Amino acid sequence: MEAMTCPLPQQTRGVERLVRVEAPHFVAGIVFQRRKAVETAPILRWALGSGWSWFSRYCERNGWKLLVLDPLSKQWREPLK
Repeated sequence: MEAMTCPLPQQTRGVERLVRVEAPHFVAGIVFQRRKAVETAPILRWALGSGWSWFSRYCERNGWKLLVLDPLSKQWREPLK
């Protein structure tokens, strides 16, 4: 069975994106640049350097919700499926 990924929108590749991770026991932020994690909250430090596809699948398997901050509207939205 092929794992589903949550791709970032095509037009945002190469742009820095702040992602909010909501888990049952924490809420934290992680910054992706060129589809790699470049900055994280302390609880997500283990994910530093990971790729977007791997990280989004990991979160999905653990039942964590991901929200991406839209830089224009400053609103949180779900990543594209």
